[in-house]
Amino acid sequence: MSSSVPPDDENPGLCRACRAMLNSQYPDNFLDAGSNRSGNSFRQIKEFESLEASNFNQLDLFPASIASSLVNHDQVESNTNSDATWKLIADWMDRCTNTHELLPTRVIDLRADTARLLVVDTTTPILPYATLSHCWGSHIPLRLTLDNFSQLQKEIPSKDLSKTFLDAFTIARRLGLKYIWIDSLCIIQQGPESYSDWETESSRMVQVYTNSYCNIAAAHAADGTQGCFIERDPKLVRPLRVEVNWGPTPGPHYAVRENYWLREVSLQCLNRRAWAFQERCLAPRNVIFGENQVFWECKELAANETFPMGLPSGIWAPKSTLLPHVDGAYFRKIIGLSHAPELDAFSMWGTIHLASQLLWSTDGWKDPDFVPPLSASEENRIPSWSWASLHTGAVTSGLATVLFEDERDIVIDVLDAQVDLVNPKHPFGQVNGGFLRVRGYLAMSGLTIERQAHDVTGSFKIAYMDHPDEHANSTTEPNPYYFLPIRYIKTPLSAEEFGLKVNIPTISGIILRPVHPDIENEFVRVGQFDVYRDQNAEIFRNACERYTRERVQKKKLSGLSLGEWEESEDKFEGIEVDDWGAKWEITIY
Repeated sequence: MSSSVPPDDENPGLCRACRAMLNSQYPDNFLDAGSNRSGNSFRQIKEFESLEASNFNQLDLFPASIASSLVNHDQVESNTNSDATWKLIADWMDRCTNTHELLPTRVIDLRADTARLLVVDTTTPILPYATLSHCWGSHIPLRLTLDNFSQLQKEIPSKDLSKTFLDAFTIARRLGLKYIWIDSLCIIQQGPESYSDWETESSRMVQVYTNSYCNIAAAHAADGTQGCFIERDPKLVRPLRVEVNWGPTPGPHYAVRENYWLREVSLQCLNRRAWAFQERCLAPRNVIFGENQVFWECKELAANETFPMGLPSGIWAPKSTLLPHVDGAYFRKIIGLSHAPELDAFSMWGTIHLASQLLWSTDGWKDPDFVPPLSASEENRIPSWSWASLHTGAVTSGLATVLFEDERDIVIDVLDAQVDLVNPKHPFGQVNGGFLRVRGYLAMSGLTIERQAHDVTGSFKIAYMDHPDEHANSTTEPNPYYFLPIRYIKTPLSAEEFGLKVNIPTISGIILRPVHPDIENEFVRVGQFDVYRDQNAEIFRNACERYTRERVQKKKLSGLSLGEWEESEDKFEGIEVDDWGAKWEITIY
């Protein structure tokens, strides 16, 4: 049969999902033409929303010979607060048990039927504790204040707790834990001493989450009213096995939605919060309550109720670790970069290769007519060259990956970088300003910014502006844009992203704006740009050289015409130039 969608009469009484699964029987529905993608042992087929639909999702098919030992062959019940789910969580805990000896400043004591706030001192029994990651949302949970501090030490009334908090208490007790740490109940949130307490406690988040027994993540809940536990259709969780009788790997397969972990975990409400990112990474293990099932993350295993023994190798899921030789190496591998152990840490954090780390961009503000107000970064005193200065927008850091240990691709010199801390005792706390001093080429006039951010074929420059707050036309703006190239790839280079080969820009850099029209060496960052193709790179280099000529002529020989200045033998006297022009020392705030 050549039809890609089986007709209804072949599937009597089957639900839409089941009919879609039967598409695996028809060769026309395979997307990989019988070959494995990227060397992984899985295939892809189309999953139609309905029999009449032309649009389809993609399903990954994993051979049973690989996935059978990983999938859940036991009963899946209709509620995540079930004996079967708890047995599974207990099994995960048995495989990854590590008791720690440090306690936070305060914890919630669950040893009695009634929970209470416990201030830790030398007499406090050292017992394992859980932490909770949750979204406050529009529902403000019960908070610790100076007014209720004494009362909560006696009792935390259940009637005042959100469903998420009550579910978290249940989870901790079912895990056999006596303590739990929750931010709003363990850090003073209101009152004259709340700021100093928050500043102190927030600086200890590394210890709080690292020393925990596990982190409970209410991933699907937008606020505390939704809780951790959900009712679900067990059919959505049970492994979906299909028979494939066509192609190079016939036989039973297990079908999984494409971008499985991304959909089910990474894009959940909680994991869109920057604060929750550190909680998830620092905790030794995470029990994640999603919208359909429970997930598990630790430094060695990523699993869920469908695949309790671990995910098939074709499903990408970050193991919860900050170890460069694990995450850094894996990150370099999946985007097709060379195996270079000395770059693993830099691929994660860029603690030394600062130049590459300046190439972050915002995913969405691509209109060159959007110009940020200079006060945007001044309001919170965060340097504009840091992505932390953004008020909104998602940050993309793909180009910020270190490509070469010797920085052969970097064309700026980082001379100095400084961040002023509000409290020197808290190196990861709030900042009160900072600067970055570099030496590099500059271009300004004669450049065109392309608006088609995703159409890179033939594009000269693609700009990603940092703020959409205020409109201004770049041709009439009194403070013109300057372009600082940071990376130059002499030989065409590509990487793999989500299974697709993508070209790395020939030139990448940041867009600057002067802090004042009369000051030519002090700037704030307003965006990031890419230049593709050699001929466009040549145009950009010419623009840098032109800027050098115009600036030198203005400074040294302002009384001569450009032609007369060109004929002067000492026009570049005391200035080092190359085919890009001269490098200028500038400060970015």
